[in-house]
Amino acid sequence: MPRLLSLVFVCAGFLFCPGALFAQWEEVPSYEWREAIQIDRFQNRSFMVNDLGVLYRSDNHGLRWKALQPGGSTLDEVEAFAGAGQVFLVYCASGNIWRSEDLGDSWTLLIKIFPPLPGYTSSFVAAGGQFFLSHSSAVNRLDAVTGQLTNVLSIPNSHINLAVSGNEIWATGFSGAPRMSPDLGQTWISYPNLNPIELGFQG
Repeated sequence: MPRLLSLVFVCAGFLFCPGALFAQWEEVPSYEWREAIQIDRFQNRSFMVNDLGVLYRSDNHGLRWKALQPGGSTLDEVEAFAGAGQVFLVYCASGNIWRSEDLGDSWTLLIKIFPPLPGYTSSFVAAGGQFFLSHSSAVNRLDAVTGQLTNVLSIPNSHINLAVSGNEIWATGFSGAPRMSPDLGQTWISYPNLNPIELGFQG
C-alpha cells in the first residue's frame, strides 16, 4: 500500500507540474549531440570522446560535461585515451600524445609518433600502471615518462583492438583466435574457442 501511494503522488506531481520530475536535466544543443566513441572512468571522473574527436570530462556522474583541450585546442582530435595512477594520456589524430596530471586541466606534449591510419581505430589502454597503444597491426608499450615505445605484439594484415580485464590485456581484430597477455605484454596466449564478441569486440 505505501508503494502504491508513492506512485499516486508521483503521477499527481507529473500531471500538475510535469517539469518537476526532470528539473535536473539540461538540454544538449543538437550540434553538440554526437556519437560517443569511447567512454571510461578515471579517478572517479567520467571521460568521453565523441565522433569529432572532442574529449569531455564530467565531475558529477554525467550531469555536466566540460570540453578538454589537449595542446590548448580542441582542434587536435582525440583518437583514444587511458589513465593510470596520476597520469592521463590521450592519443590524437595528429600523432601527438598529450600527458596530464590534473585530469585534463593542463597538458604537456609527451611525444609525437605516427598518426592513425585512415580507416583504422586505435586502442589505448592501461594495465598494471603501464600504457599500451594499438596501431593497425602492432601493439606497443608506451613509457609515460620518456615516451619510448616498445613493440609487444605484431600480427601482419590485422587491425588489433585492445581491452583490459584487471591486469590482463586482450587483443583481437585479426584472423584467428583472440589473444591474452597475463604479464603486461611479455607473452600472449591464444584462446581458439573464445568468441571475440564475448570480450566486447566486434572484430
